[in-house]
Parts: sequence; structure tokens; C-alpha cells
Amino acid sequence: MGKDPLRGYEPGVLDYLGRCRDEDEAVEVITYLVNKGELDDEEARELMKRIEREGLRAVSERREFGYYLDKYYDPDKKEYRKG
Repeated sequence: MGKDPLRGYEPGVLDYLGRCRDEDEAVEVITYLVNKGELDDEEARELMKRIEREGLRAVSERREFGYYLDKYYDPDKKEYRKG
């Protein structure tokens, strides 16, 4: 089996926002990341404006359970796909 393309991968704000069900959750996540120091205030404001203007899915596609497995693993070949 090939190398796991996600080994060592650190999710970013868009990865977290993709897990959100709605705009309210997205605001909670953004606030949390600002409080942890992983997102600065300016980026947070821009993201919130964009979510308000265009909607959450315009910012990050929905990532349901199994998203990464479906995207990066081929069960028929039993190997990882390239990103």
C-alpha cells in the first residue's frame, strides 16, 4: 500500500468549516480559532463577511464523515490516491 497522503497533515480553518452544519457553527469555529491564536482577527472578519454574503458552502464544501477516506483511498486497489 502506498504512503498515506494525510500523514502529518494539519487541518486548517477551511477544513474545520467544512465540518460545520450551518453558519452559526461556522461562527463558533472561527471564534474558537481566533481565541486559540490559530486565526487572526482580520482573517476572521473576512471569513465571517464572506459567509454572510455568499453562504458557508461558498467558503468551504461540506465534509461529511468519511470525506477524507473517500477522497484519498481506493478500496478496490487497496491503495491511497494522490490528493
